[in-house]
Amino acid sequence: MGEKAKILVVDDEEAFLEIMVDKLTREGFTVLTARDGQEGLDVALKEHPSVVLLDVLMPKMHGWDMYNKLRQDKWGNGVPVIILTNVSNVSKQEEGEKTGQFEYCVKTEYNLEDIINKIKNKT
Repeated sequence: MGEKAKILVVDDEEAFLEIMVDKLTREGFTVLTARDGQEGLDVALKEHPSVVLLDVLMPKMHGWDMYNKLRQDKWGNGVPVIILTNVSNVSKQEEGEKTGQFEYCVKTEYNLEDIINKIKNKT
C-alpha cells in the first residue's frame, strides 16, 4: 500500500473532532484538523488532503465561505468535499447531488461507519 490518504476535518466541535481523528486514524488515514474555516482553508491549500470533511457553522470563516475559496484554487477545485453539518438544507443537498462538487450530510442522519465509507469511496 502506498502513502496513507490525508483527511482534513474542519469542525469547531471539539468532541466531534476527537471522535473523527480517533476513528480515521484507526482506519489507516492520516488526519489533519482545523477548528475554523480560515484555518481549514490554510491547511487544505498547504497540505492537499485527499478529502475535506467540512462543517458549515464555524467561527472566523463560515464553512460555505471556505468551500467557495477552496474551489477558486487550482488544486482545491478538484478535491472531494463532504459537508458534514447539523444544519439540514435541502437546496444545498440537491445542489451537491446535481453538481457532484460536494456531498452534503446532516450529522444526525449518518453514523460514523457511513461517514467513514463515504470517505473511503473518495480516496
